[in-house]
Amino acid sequence: MTPSSSSPPPSPRTHARTPLKVLCITLGGSRRSQIESMFSSPNLKGDFDLHFIDGVPSRSLRNKPGLMSHAYKAKLLVEDPEKTFLAGKKTFQRGLWPDLDYAEELWRKGRSINRERSVLACLFAHLNAMAYAVENGFDVIIEDNVRVRDSRETYDIMRGLIDDSKNAGVRYFGYLGPRDNLEWLYLKHMPKYEKNKTPFPFNEHYTDGVMRGTSLWGAYAYMVSEKALDEIMAKLQNDIGAVMWKGKRMKTYRIKPIDKQMPRTARDAGLDVRVGNNPVFFRAPMLTSKIHTKFDAEFCKSTQVQLDFIGVKWEDLWLTEEEKETVEKYRATGKWTDDENRDAGKRDEREEEEKDEILRSKIEVEKKVVKQQQPSVAVALSVAGVIGGLVLYMFIKNRYRRA
Repeated sequence: MTPSSSSPPPSPRTHARTPLKVLCITLGGSRRSQIESMFSSPNLKGDFDLHFIDGVPSRSLRNKPGLMSHAYKAKLLVEDPEKTFLAGKKTFQRGLWPDLDYAEELWRKGRSINRERSVLACLFAHLNAMAYAVENGFDVIIEDNVRVRDSRETYDIMRGLIDDSKNAGVRYFGYLGPRDNLEWLYLKHMPKYEKNKTPFPFNEHYTDGVMRGTSLWGAYAYMVSEKALDEIMAKLQNDIGAVMWKGKRMKTYRIKPIDKQMPRTARDAGLDVRVGNNPVFFRAPMLTSKIHTKFDAEFCKSTQVQLDFIGVKWEDLWLTEEEKETVEKYRATGKWTDDENRDAGKRDEREEEEKDEILRSKIEVEKKVVKQQQPSVAVALSVAGVIGGLVLYMFIKNRYRRA
């Protein structure tokens, strides 16, 4: 893979500067190689000190030893499960519920999460990365699905955000969100604040509109402070409900993603959560998500909106040759995938099928109600017949007596 040929030629540095330490979460393979190539670009080389930390494969959480050992490594469990839970012994970790063994409850809820297993693996991987990054003085944590601005200005933008948010609990060098939310962010929210002092948007900031779902997505380019990490860990270690939850009608438990946990926990602890006015990291175009594959095209659409707002083009990012072709195809067709229209048609078909199924269900329910009522009607008619017969008998009997 080669860096984008459309990037401007590197400008000479006027002074030496300390490289920013980058920690990338990866499962290896081509994604790791692409990240290595990206930071080897002439525009970036020398300004960044790249390191990797292993991600957590979701398949490793399928069995009890795997799930419990990764939970311990991520410090979700405070006692070694090999010496306690897996050895048939009770643990001392209770959290908010003294009558519940945390490790036992984690396994009881976690063994049936199925599709949510990848979200839990992502949570564990980020907790590992946060701990390592804080301990070793890193400047940013990234995922291996990102692309960066291929420019010498990238360093200056990131250094500016770090310097302007020294006391922040969490700072974001890249983020995404629904297109409506991004429009609100750039047109109404950010203009209220000085550069790099924009708070992460929570409900209280939406005074002139209605927030559409979670305001911003993603934990693909950020950094946490030691205080924020302590708050996150304290919450997760004491409240199993902060890790996974289940609604009344849900069959299995759902995992609370790290990109929702992190900003809310920091905010609740009274810490600043900042988003950069000028993001430098973006999701790679149509790189298959490990968790939300069905949203890949939507992620690209939101990224396009974001790039338009900040005046950046896809050519300004480091992209692989395949990704460049994907962008060119999008510009020529207006679609991110060949199946986009077909998928839309399938969605319409599924919606119609769901409506038909609902109608059929209603009809079946009505039939059952009628069947249940039929015996009652028969009984009522029988009773009415008996009463009518008695009345007729009494009438004839009285006439006979009079005669």
